[in-house]
Amino acid sequence: MRSYFQVRLGKANIYADECARDGYIGTSWFANNDLTLPLNDAADWRTFNKKMIPLYLESSPETTKIAAGLFCGFTYTVGKTLQRGDVVLSPIGDGKYLVGEISGGYHYVAGADIPHRRRINWYKNYLDSTDFTSGLKTPTGSIGTVANLSKYSVELDSLIAGNSSIRVTVNCEDVEDTSVFALEEHLENFLIADWGSTELSKQYDIFEVDGLLVGKQYPTDTGLIDILAISKDKKKILVIELERGRDSDRVVGQTQRYMRFVQDELAEEGQKARGAIIGLDKGLELRRALSRTQGIDFYRYEVSFKLQKGFKEKPLIPLTPLFVYGSLKPGEIGYEQIAEMVSDFKDAEISGYSLYIRDGLPIIKDSDNLSSTVKGVLLTPNKQNIESFWKTINDYEGTSNYRRFDGAEVMIGSERVSASVFVGRKMEKSNPEPLKIPWTSKLDPIFAHSFPLTHQKICSTQLGFSDAEHNSLNYWKQINELLGQYLLLVSILEHLTVLKYGGAKGQDPMIRIQKLQDSVSNSGIIQTLIDDGYIPAFGVRDSRDVEQGLSSTNPDKTLLAWYQVRSNLQHRGKSSTRDADFVQKACIGLTNFLMSYLKNEISGIEVVWEEILGEKIVFAKLQDGFN
Repeated sequence: MRSYFQVRLGKANIYADECARDGYIGTSWFANNDLTLPLNDAADWRTFNKKMIPLYLESSPETTKIAAGLFCGFTYTVGKTLQRGDVVLSPIGDGKYLVGEISGGYHYVAGADIPHRRRINWYKNYLDSTDFTSGLKTPTGSIGTVANLSKYSVELDSLIAGNSSIRVTVNCEDVEDTSVFALEEHLENFLIADWGSTELSKQYDIFEVDGLLVGKQYPTDTGLIDILAISKDKKKILVIELERGRDSDRVVGQTQRYMRFVQDELAEEGQKARGAIIGLDKGLELRRALSRTQGIDFYRYEVSFKLQKGFKEKPLIPLTPLFVYGSLKPGEIGYEQIAEMVSDFKDAEISGYSLYIRDGLPIIKDSDNLSSTVKGVLLTPNKQNIESFWKTINDYEGTSNYRRFDGAEVMIGSERVSASVFVGRKMEKSNPEPLKIPWTSKLDPIFAHSFPLTHQKICSTQLGFSDAEHNSLNYWKQINELLGQYLLLVSILEHLTVLKYGGAKGQDPMIRIQKLQDSVSNSGIIQTLIDDGYIPAFGVRDSRDVEQGLSSTNPDKTLLAWYQVRSNLQHRGKSSTRDADFVQKACIGLTNFLMSYLKNEISGIEVVWEEILGEKIVFAKLQDGFN
């Protein structure tokens, strides 16, 4: 019987086009090593991990053992677990998936971005995630490189055959209650999306790697852990298993097996594995099953609903216009995401709310002063694009910081209009700052104040150290200031991408950086700066994968090169004069790009900068004779 897997092709699917064209999938960990012998010698995944995890940690000592186990496991799965004839899905963006069959064994391509490869025959047609059931959307939503989809084989075969709607049944022998099974498929997504509101979040965080939640559907040699979390003091690793309507002895036994795997294979010195089962209260049966165990807690969830007379009048997709007060207003930095889907917009205001800044973003909350108003704009979407409009809006705003309220009343002059609006969530748990004037990109404090002051400092910085004195106190005074300037520039870049593309929780920052890279590559702004000499040339490699090279003067990779410098600085640290050289070049190139881009995107911001600095802002230049 063939198996089904999802395999992601690089961060933000950046290698999907190449893999589709050349007919392969693969991984890039252990990029300098041909893994033919280690894969052949390993009897199973556990044997491979036992040998390779220490090697990975030796080359990347900043990596946790949990992350190393994940990377090694993905490598083994792609290199050996996948058999000829197995089906692979690979996301390419916008909910679309390549689908194909494995057609060849493992082979190594030295020097390639993805060196560990398997040949694959891609099918002609794509799959669309809008056709997936909620059950299938759970594992395909995992941000890990590899996910096992074999339990959804019936659904996948139907989708591949061109049937977009099927009836999915539960065929697991240990599922006693199929209605509970279906309910808890949704429960897992809720726990991930709303972790901060759960009791467990007080002590634990879902396991992350480079800001990505990889603790969802964490693979082991005995199955997938529903959620893997780690305590805030890093001393406990928590295995979370959903009951899913299964026999109590089975779910307790499965949790114990996962805990043993975590303790044996992933836990570092001083770390202890614990377990948590989440489900409906089964009373005596589950109590007795847990009474024979240690280190497993039970968490009960409750479901409530209201019975309302009559039909539901409010549709899933609002028919009301949308009131916006921040970066989605026409003329602001995020509006282009929806501009083509808007048929009309008018100035408006909403009463009973106050405007704040939280985490650098505009947000509103209920006000005790009913006369308090927030000014904004009322957007009316095109009827033909209404579904795309609301999907874009919901993806942009996310659900962790904002909630959509569809029953708001806004005023357009003296006319009262019903509208939807996004208001702040969990405002009592944060420290938002009141904003007395309408929010605009031009007056955003990061763009209006932080950036010009940082840019001016970079323009005036004089570096005077050399190889002969690079360990001197004077060196460190200068390099510390240089590194601080660069990391501040990167934070401004990230702030820009959040305002432009949205900042939903769990979204990979690299996806937003890649979107901005694609946008500026097409606009020609970077090529112009390169041609005029305002982006100094340098090359940078991933400190964890030295085969991955990026050039600042390749206009299709420039932003990625600058972001890689940031990644290397945060994960490895830098100390040599050579590093100071390319960090300074990255500083100059990135600050010149931000200056040009913000001037182009935000009308009038130059005037604000001149008022702040007392002089016109100019391009930063590389010092002669730095080397």
